Amino acid sequence: QAMFGDHHADSEIRPGQKLQRPSMPRVFSTVNSTHTSRSFSCPCCYKVHLDNSTLRAHISQFHGEKMPYTCNLCGKGYLSTSGLSRHMQSHKGKTFMCPICDSKFTQKFTVKSHLRTVHGLDQCINCSSVLKLGIEFTQHMKDCDGNKFSVLPV
Repeated sequence: QAMFGDHHADSEIRPGQKLQRPSMPRVFSTVNSTHTSRSFSCPCCYKVHLDNSTLRAHISQFHGEKMPYTCNLCGKGYLSTSGLSRHMQSHKGKTFMCPICDSKFTQKFTVKSHLRTVHGLDQCINCSSVLKLGIEFTQHMKDCDGNKFSVLPV
């Protein structure tokens, strides 16, 4: 029961109990809201919030003094100078472009993540070729310098 979390805690089945199948829209609605919601984790205490606004309110209320590096343009706080530096790129304009759809990003890493999640592609870390994920990409990486893979978090 702990494996499924608290939202399945009342799902007890007793011997002889007749089971009723819930309507499908309700099932999909519950699955979507429970299992596919994007979550936002606090960088100080790792408490998870369902949206960015509640995370930001939590950080300012509970960790205000723990965010020593603050953006002088918008007031966002960061735990490290590197976090603040990455953030400052967002104020400079979008400088990295997706080679497929021309979307623009402030960080090169974000382009790589976009390629993988939106287009199902990855970029060779050796020659910068953009290839479809799967056998084609695996073979290219073997041929292009000893099976080194670009690891991109999803």
